[in-house]
Amino acid sequence: TDAFTRTLTFVGSGDLSARLAGSSPTDDALVGGAEDQHVSTLRFNADENEDIIIQKLRLTNAGLDEPVGSVMLYDGATLLGTSIFSGGQAEFTNLSITVPADGQKLIQVRVDTNEIGAAGATSGDDFEISIDGVDDGGTTFEANDGIDIKAVGASSGEIVSITDAFSGGSPGTPGNFVVYNTLPTLARTGTSPTSGGGTNVAMLEFDVTVEGPMGESGIIEEMTVSFAGTCTTPPVDFRLFRGNTQIGDSAGDLTLDMSEFTNGVGEEIAAEDTVRLKIHADTTGC
Repeated sequence: TDAFTRTLTFVGSGDLSARLAGSSPTDDALVGGAEDQHVSTLRFNADENEDIIIQKLRLTNAGLDEPVGSVMLYDGATLLGTSIFSGGQAEFTNLSITVPADGQKLIQVRVDTNEIGAAGATSGDDFEISIDGVDDGGTTFEANDGIDIKAVGASSGEIVSITDAFSGGSPGTPGNFVVYNTLPTLARTGTSPTSGGGTNVAMLEFDVTVEGPMGESGIIEEMTVSFAGTCTTPPVDFRLFRGNTQIGDSAGDLTLDMSEFTNGVGEEIAAEDTVRLKIHADTTGC
């Protein structure tokens, strides 16, 4: 008679760790009233024991709640849930996010920003969205109990241990986002000059577009010009033009501070408008 030996190995339920992904957005400026702005990416990792299902999740805001209208979780293009911040916290319940065993899941956090003046939002308000410290082995998910995630093992059905695998005890540094009433964007045009010498040379041409609610406007108060090249003497005597009209000048340095310009008050651009500006300079030193 042959004899057979079988060995059974019992393992516990899986573990889950969470932190901000390396691809999570960094500090940026946003305009009030913007929709679907990507502000954070969360990374969840499960150990090799089993798939983990995240059922509830709490986000924290280290800044102000007023500029954030709604906050959403996305798995790729799929909306998982929507919440709002109150007291620096936003909770998502009835989730079913599967983190594969010995794998990871990336979840995007997106927001709709409030228009400035709505819900107490003020231009210059900022927010920082992340996951706060997580207790391990928790079985409840109540406000202020320190447990920001509730997850269960897909096979065991047991509430899993949320490890303290935040690197250095921290989930990572969230991006700081500042919300403004208007927000300018700059784009160099394809017709920008690339060479030339003289006392009044057009060195750079660019478009400025101001994003914001209709009826508002943005004012250019300062520009900093960077210079790289082989000139013996860097360009001087910078002048700023709107079309063919000179709107200001600067005496020699690389900072176009509007207080140094002839009009001394800055250049106003209406929201949702685009204007073309040019920078001239004395390049005889080249």
